[in-house]
Amino acid sequence: MHLRDILLKPELGLALLTADERAFDRTVTRVYTTDLIDPSRYLSGGEVVLSGLVWHRGPASSERFVAALARSGVAALGAGEAAFGRIPGDLVAACRRHEVPLFRVPVEVSFSAIQEAVAPAMWSERAAGLSTALSRHRTMVSALAAGHHLTELLPGLAAQLRLDCWVLTAVGRQRAGTTALDDDRAHVVLDAFHTAARLPVAVEVAGQPPILVHRAGGSVGQRLDAWCVATQGGTPGAADELVSLVELERASVDERHRVERRLTADLLEAIGHEGDTATVRAHMIACGLPPNVPVLVVAARLPGVAAPVALAVLDQLVAGGHRARGAAHRDEIAVAVLPVADDPDACLARLRAGVAALTPCLHGSRIAVGVSSVAADPGAMADALRQAVNMVQVAMVQGGSDQAGAATLVANDEVTSHRLLLAGVPAQTRQMFCDRLLGPLLAYDRDRHTDLVPTLRAFLETSGSWQECADRLHIHVNTLRHRLKRVEQLTGRDVNRLDDLVDLYLALRLTAS
Repeated sequence: MHLRDILLKPELGLALLTADERAFDRTVTRVYTTDLIDPSRYLSGGEVVLSGLVWHRGPASSERFVAALARSGVAALGAGEAAFGRIPGDLVAACRRHEVPLFRVPVEVSFSAIQEAVAPAMWSERAAGLSTALSRHRTMVSALAAGHHLTELLPGLAAQLRLDCWVLTAVGRQRAGTTALDDDRAHVVLDAFHTAARLPVAVEVAGQPPILVHRAGGSVGQRLDAWCVATQGGTPGAADELVSLVELERASVDERHRVERRLTADLLEAIGHEGDTATVRAHMIACGLPPNVPVLVVAARLPGVAAPVALAVLDQLVAGGHRARGAAHRDEIAVAVLPVADDPDACLARLRAGVAALTPCLHGSRIAVGVSSVAADPGAMADALRQAVNMVQVAMVQGGSDQAGAATLVANDEVTSHRLLLAGVPAQTRQMFCDRLLGPLLAYDRDRHTDLVPTLRAFLETSGSWQECADRLHIHVNTLRHRLKRVEQLTGRDVNRLDDLVDLYLALRLTAS
């Protein structure tokens, strides 16, 4: 139904006060009556809003009311004359300013008369639309069951629904869409997807129609393992229909992954128990992994996040390259086995790019990723698995527990520093060492509101340069010397001795982890 179907009914006597005849082509989804000053929470777009203007108190109230309607994308506003005997001029001006079509409802015409006049046609249209939607749904289910994928089906369905659509992973990789989503829109969409309190939510991109952001699949309370579905144009009902198709594809993908991961879990168990090469090779073949191709083992951990979510994130990191197999391993660590048919350095570079893309999506979470050395044959996979899991611990140490929103990747071939040794120290021993060395400093800072620990950290980060450290902290060198003298008194360490500086440095690194 279009706005003209309501305004041009002669028995209603409605008169358009703002906009021109182009407004007649606006699509109407329903007729909604309200006298709330801000009814936007009850609007989803395309409504003809009828109001008796009980809320009207002057220009400010008109501005607030009409702005809320404009944000919600209503088709038009019908204002009753009963309250004032006329339509307030400030309301007319606000509608012109926000480009909301406004029509006058005469005193002798009730709102219920308008609803009754349009109800038969609206219900008939809805019934026809429902029948069409059900037919489309059956067609899509049959196509998915026959082995077709979202990339094939989405453009045709979106064309029928007269909207544009994009399906993205939580890290921004486009799985399907009517077009390629440009970086500006992708950034706005993903930011809304990860930060909005509730979905779906509408977002604005300069000079373009609003984009509605939905989610498909994923764990309850998490979005890192969900898909982001963005629609532009069409009606909310059309967007919901398209999202339901994406949900079907997501369910199919999840089921396929469950089967694959059971097989890969068997492979990882065989590797973890250091089964013979023939057994590992057989499990690799069962997983669809070529046993004669070198592999990397990639492990990931998201502290405080369930292993299935970490696994879904790891799937996104390794996707786009060679076909990988992933499965939850242990201690909230997810593991993927990644064939490396080409240059291992190129494969590692792709993983690093994926981790970099993931960082803005974490929003307070952390991820530590470990990558093994290349396992040239099935017999080397046990060592590769241990390396990947160990590198996760190194990444945790390198990232630091206070760095929320950080994504860190560490490769086994690149670790030649103290970080590898620190990761292997038992947690209880690390805590004891830190408490004994830094405990007095932390207590001093807490009780006296001083900055001894940040000062010590800055001194070490500037390689013991007094002037550079003082400049970084914006203090005088004498002040710096006074602070570090207090550090020496509390820790029993001499900042001029290399071995004491190493102790302090390691304690700070362990505290960060």
